[in-house]
Amino acid sequence: MDIELERAVLGFRLNNEAKGLSHRTIEWYHQNLVLFQKWIAELIGHKPFLEEITVEQVREYFTHLRTDATAYHGHPFHPPEKRPLSPRSIICHYTSLSSFFNWSLREELIGNSPMKNVPRPKTPKFIPDPFAEHEIRALLQACKDLPDKSSIRATAIIMVLLDSGMRLGELVEMRMSNLDLEHGKVKVIGKGAKERFVYFGKAAKRSLFRYISLARPEPVQGNDFIFLSEEGFKITNRYLAHILNKVSKIANVPKVHPHRFRRTAAIQFIRNGGNIFALQKLLGHETLDMVRHYVELASEDVATAHQKASPVDGWRL
Repeated sequence: MDIELERAVLGFRLNNEAKGLSHRTIEWYHQNLVLFQKWIAELIGHKPFLEEITVEQVREYFTHLRTDATAYHGHPFHPPEKRPLSPRSIICHYTSLSSFFNWSLREELIGNSPMKNVPRPKTPKFIPDPFAEHEIRALLQACKDLPDKSSIRATAIIMVLLDSGMRLGELVEMRMSNLDLEHGKVKVIGKGAKERFVYFGKAAKRSLFRYISLARPEPVQGNDFIFLSEEGFKITNRYLAHILNKVSKIANVPKVHPHRFRRTAAIQFIRNGGNIFALQKLLGHETLDMVRHYVELASEDVATAHQKASPVDGWRL
């Protein structure tokens, strides 16, 4: 079957929607594939057919990503930059193309995958970059410089992100009907449309209660989302980026974005004696791979904790 790449990319998107993947995952795959589609059309001078794509072209595309691409394309928290992509971003493109061509094989749209002999790019060891305590205190102080209701909302957002470790999309999609404020938990929909509960402590509960009671506007058309704009609409990713960027500038704290709060939450959980299997469930990770990175960063604290809680020393054997 001879099918245009553009049409196949659309078919892959429809397949992902039918599978029930999260909106963010669907957009992530689609955006990466559209970039590849545009690049290869420029390379060969016309809209390509799926069977036309070769291993050599795919390899050339990854060379392009490493040397002459646009970083932060479509990113809500960072403007685009004309520079090579980071190794982790290149892995994202590899995953998107690999998933797409594997689907194309299963659908018998192609006889062989051009990804077959393209090895997965190597990535350097990831070292998370958590917030320091003084940075968090500076951000919370900066929230007080915002207008009253905006101040209460920004404080609640930071406290919930930091205490729960939830993702950006999970925070934006939080709903009143899924919130159990009394017990400090809320049901969220994570990657792969999987539901789980995330939890927050007394201080975050208090901040969220103040926002809902004093600063949350009347929802437009009765929508159920917790965090709303001043006009009562659900906040978007870019709207949240605007809030955090404003607080970041006032506090003079760089790199303020939701995933950094998530990293900080994970590392503090470990430092405070939390169980890594519980952390895996709280963060919504399917495997322990990412959790191990957080453990390594907190390794010095874990070593100190072991000195205090050594099983053998505790029994005085």
